Amino acid sequence: MALSSSVRQTSSRLTGTSKSTPRCSRALHPSRSATRWLSRSRSPKNAVLDRRWICSSRHRLSDRVVPGVAGLYVTGYAAMVVVYVVFMFVPGRIGTTERERLLGSQLQRWPSLTLADELSTARRFAITLANEEPDTLLVTARGAWFYWDPAVDRSRLRELSCDALRASSVSGPSRLVIVSFDKGAPEDLWYYDGNAESGRFFRADCFERLPHREIRQRFPEEGIKVLEARVDAGQQVILRP
Repeated sequence: MALSSSVRQTSSRLTGTSKSTPRCSRALHPSRSATRWLSRSRSPKNAVLDRRWICSSRHRLSDRVVPGVAGLYVTGYAAMVVVYVVFMFVPGRIGTTERERLLGSQLQRWPSLTLADELSTARRFAITLANEEPDTLLVTARGAWFYWDPAVDRSRLRELSCDALRASSVSGPSRLVIVSFDKGAPEDLWYYDGNAESGRFFRADCFERLPHREIRQRFPEEGIKVLEARVDAGQQVILRP
């Protein structure tokens, strides 16, 4: 009875061990015949240990590979998001496209990037020229160059645009510094209406009625010219009838 009970217990342990052996060794091992040969040539206990070792090694490999691949995917995705966020603050067509995607509408104007504006030679020249005499009006086709700067007197800043013009005339004595796009004849005044992707240039013909217009300097690399105009004392120039 004791011997029979011991045999049954041993058989039960072996059977339970066999049932609990992971099946991954069959699926992952490259050769089933090799597994069968190992099972026949060794004791049942050693065969079970071999299967466990194969399964364990395969699990360790997958534990290293899968997190690495997942981490690489997440890192690449995060990098792409950062790149497109940076594009939103880039001037030009790429930045305009990303900003319009974010807002879901077309942008007519975009606030100036201060750092880029500070590097503009034409902008610095216009400010220096306007500050030479008090009460000089700064009329500009590039309003975004100046609106953000606290050193510029907003009360003396005007848009070079006949559509945005509020005053109907200019009385002397007056001095005006004009920032225009460098188009047409030297004394022609031009402004741009649109965004980086679509728009067109217009003649500011209402401001071309100002007398004594003189071009002070051209900036071909920026496509800008800076002019000066004066209205004599006692004179009144009608800009818009």
